[in-house]
Amino acid sequence: MNRFVILCLLLLLSIGCGGETTSEPNGSVSETDAAAAAEKLLNAIGNDQPVTSSPSESRDDAITQLESDRQIGQSEPTKPQFNPDQEADPMDDGEGALPVQIAGPRQQAEENPVDLERVKANGIRVLDSDHVELFTDLPESIDLSDLPKVFNQAIPQWCEYFEVDSEAVKDWKIRACVIKDRARFDKAGLIPKLLPEFKHGYSYGKTVFLFEQPSEYYRRHLLLHEGTHNFMLAFLDGGGPPWYMEGLAELLGTHRWVDEKLTLNIVPASRDDVPYWGRVKIVKDDIAQNQGRMLEDVMRYGSNAHLDVRPYGWCWAATAMLENDPRFSKAFRDRIAHVSESNEVFSLGLIQALGDDWHLARQQWQWFVLNMDYGFDLKRESIVSKPTNSLDPDGDSLTIDLSVDRGWQSTGLRLAAGQKVTITATGDFVIAREVRDGEELEWPCTADGVTLRYHNKRPLGELIAAVDNPMENGLTGLVNMASVGSSNELHTEGAGVLYLRINDHPAELHDNRGTLSIVITP
Repeated sequence: MNRFVILCLLLLLSIGCGGETTSEPNGSVSETDAAAAAEKLLNAIGNDQPVTSSPSESRDDAITQLESDRQIGQSEPTKPQFNPDQEADPMDDGEGALPVQIAGPRQQAEENPVDLERVKANGIRVLDSDHVELFTDLPESIDLSDLPKVFNQAIPQWCEYFEVDSEAVKDWKIRACVIKDRARFDKAGLIPKLLPEFKHGYSYGKTVFLFEQPSEYYRRHLLLHEGTHNFMLAFLDGGGPPWYMEGLAELLGTHRWVDEKLTLNIVPASRDDVPYWGRVKIVKDDIAQNQGRMLEDVMRYGSNAHLDVRPYGWCWAATAMLENDPRFSKAFRDRIAHVSESNEVFSLGLIQALGDDWHLARQQWQWFVLNMDYGFDLKRESIVSKPTNSLDPDGDSLTIDLSVDRGWQSTGLRLAAGQKVTITATGDFVIAREVRDGEELEWPCTADGVTLRYHNKRPLGELIAAVDNPMENGLTGLVNMASVGSSNELHTEGAGVLYLRINDHPAELHDNRGTLSIVITP
């Protein structure tokens, strides 16, 4: 796709937006300004300085304003106020070892021969399997036999995800070095002399170098992360832009290993399942420090961004959301066929493929990162949209059914600024289940919630409401929640769509059962 076509696509996306575009007398956007904004995007994507969208920025126009204020000589913009509870845990410190980087000519790496006698003389043992030859100076008291098993089991899952014929992979094999003392590997000739110093890990051709990690989980994670890189480069046409390449490696490196069975691409249920991984905490801490990033900011990460650990958390979050939300997953998966494209063309192609759903993706993204936590159910928390109509102040009441096992659900009603409605909810449902003395017990609930337990300082199960318009400016209105309970009057400050849900943790919607009957009266 050439530059002119990309500019035309962005021109279409920019029409009707605010930001730096200029309105003509009839209210339309100047084509010259829209094209200039598109040009800015092409010049900005791929730079290393991320930018967070300001509250005054329109959602469509945000993707065209990715240059940092430092680049254009202004002070840093106001960022959205993100305030989830902070988490502090030494087993999830957000400062885990960096996944290894892609660098170095593969041909030279592959020509680095191994002298097994020299290797063994330096106290390095070898674990061999069909697809990985593992070298380590860790003592035999540390059992690494799981690593080749994990790697071998990952291959068919990579094949399925990337739609690669398993026959093409049957002879593929990499070398992995798990290092405690680098000097031994230097003396054994396992580390090429032209390799630079590295703190945690490095990937060079078909060889992976990993320093020993503080947990078995994170040791496996790094091997799978880099294995994903190697697989993509070996069997696809490239790796895609940094946010996608590193995000996918994180996505497919995050795993469950139980009873010697590997499952890739999980959202960890608990930090105890993934000690020292820390990606959830990275996002939560950045948000608590008012450093939240919009989705397009993540897409702007350049090739040097991942020298720091924090972009890994944000890239994981972006790919996890796009992969697991049913509204966006097809467009995201289709990007696999475009990994050879330039950074800006790849990312703009995804935005184009999402079409109007790009606005919904930005809405969902904000809700996801603002409520980031372990076990976040991305499918059940996928915001339910529907065609909208205005609510006639003199019209009849509207009755709808609300699912209690889903997140935010649109009522389909557009409310004007200052409009008043009365919301009434009836019905009983199950808000939680627990096993006590071997017996499964259900927690009955009504729209008023249960005060035995609270979430976000509201009774668990309470009916709540918010007004948001994904097409408009700034921070999502879903953060401005109002308690409804069994009946309440809602006064809207700004215009938008009325959304409802029950108050529950994003990891605990799966055990809810039932519906509420909602009556909305002008």
